[in-house]
Amino acid sequence: MSGARALPVEVSGDVVLVQRAAVAVAEATGFDRRSSHEIALVATELATNIVRHAGRGTLIFEPFEPGALRICARDRGPGIADFGRALEDGCTARGPVDPFARAAAARLHSGLGAVRRLSDSVEYWTDGTVNEVRALRRRPPPAPRRSR
Repeated sequence: MSGARALPVEVSGDVVLVQRAAVAVAEATGFDRRSSHEIALVATELATNIVRHAGRGTLIFEPFEPGALRICARDRGPGIADFGRALEDGCTARGPVDPFARAAAARLHSGLGAVRRLSDSVEYWTDGTVNEVRALRRRPPPAPRRSR
């Protein structure tokens, strides 16, 4: 894969398109099937957060270095007041999620906590107007060959 690929995210239907694109981009970058689907989960979480919290934004897939893919979620929403807390499972930028509300929503993912677990690094940047969450995933090194 060469160059970045940007997808607009404005409605929940865009999340499905992001998920499919994530698998295709990851595979084109050389990730195996399992890693490609984990990358798709990261992209899905980031796109869902754009729709839920900012209303609209862009998800960008870009080769970062040989064997690595960066996923950047960019929006002009309210931002994340406590990014460290938002990376915890069961929390949002506004604080802990009520466990009963969480169960009622039947969420199978864990927001930015899942992004943190499935990425090699996650960072947040804002200038007060534009916000970005950047997740980086590297391909694992090839397994050593066993000699006979």
